[in-house]
Amino acid sequence: MIAAAASASTSQVLDDPSYRDNLILSDGDSIFIPEYIPVVYVRGAVNAAMSVTYVKGRSLDYYIGAAGGYSREADRNRAYVTQPSGKVESVHKHFWFLPDSKPDPLAGAEVFVPAKDPADKKDWLAFRGPRRRSSPAWPRSS
Repeated sequence: MIAAAASASTSQVLDDPSYRDNLILSDGDSIFIPEYIPVVYVRGAVNAAMSVTYVKGRSLDYYIGAAGGYSREADRNRAYVTQPSGKVESVHKHFWFLPDSKPDPLAGAEVFVPAKDPADKKDWLAFRGPRRRSSPAWPRSS
């Protein structure tokens, strides 16, 4: 017996038999349907890691806020959600005026906020270029 994890959208599989996630079951196969877990787990660089009651339609920011918000060490741009199906969805930053796209956790999901990597600090002074020593605008008297 070989155990394998698979996730599929049942509505799409039932509507379209040729859907890519449609699995063919053989004699002896079994299907395990996990129990419903009505919470979202929030872990990592948040002020109070905890389980937050799932509220349909709430965003990633809602669950992080319910866990006390981001800690000082949080790397907000690398937060991700592991959905109950096992699919991992991350925050995608956009430039300029486009809003960031953030995944919406489902019941039983885990939100993880990693800590900033101390080795990943940017040297902002290096971007300025070399500093020139300027001479005074008026001559000095001796």
